[in-house]
Amino acid sequence: MSELVPLPPQPTGLAFPTEDWPAGEPEAAVDAVRLRRLAGLPFEQTDRFGETLAVLAVHRGRLVFERYGDGYGPSETYRSWSMAKSLTHALIGMLVVLPALTIWSAMVAIGAAGLYVSTTLDITLAAFVFDVIGVLTPSDIAHGMIKAVVFAVLIVLIGVVNGIQVEGGAAGVGKVTTRSVVQSISCIIIFDMIIGLLITPS
Repeated sequence: MSELVPLPPQPTGLAFPTEDWPAGEPEAAVDAVRLRRLAGLPFEQTDRFGETLAVLAVHRGRLVFERYGDGYGPSETYRSWSMAKSLTHALIGMLVVLPALTIWSAMVAIGAAGLYVSTTLDITLAAFVFDVIGVLTPSDIAHGMIKAVVFAVLIVLIGVVNGIQVEGGAAGVGKVTTRSVVQSISCIIIFDMIIGLLITPS
């Protein structure tokens, strides 16, 4: 097994991200009293914000404010790291896979339709494909790609937002999964109509 490639060195003068963040006071233009008051709201109004474990304010690469919940501190590993990685990985994957599946499904559909007309309408597959390419415009391709990208973002955001709210073991996972599917289908239908109205020529 080959060794891992070492990470590049931290650029000089870049304060974020590092193992230890440099701390500092807020700039004079920042209302420190208001900052502390706003940062304290999630801890005080748990019925509105839910459970809050930590609030940090980073300005120009420097940690200017931090507050932690009971039993937590700067050395803890928080779930937000996992959420951030889950969102990024899922979003990148969907933005690659969904447009690729859109292109592949279009090719399969054209091929299947060509085989059908070649056996029932006595039109050769080559002639059918040539006619399809002849009527296909760049706007048709852009239409499909735009929808694929929008749908990918919608599916990932809905899935991740619902996923981080899972509670209650397997039953909770099943309930959230069903909710994500229903919400995704509903959003896709709605945005499909919106995109069609916006970019489809009249």
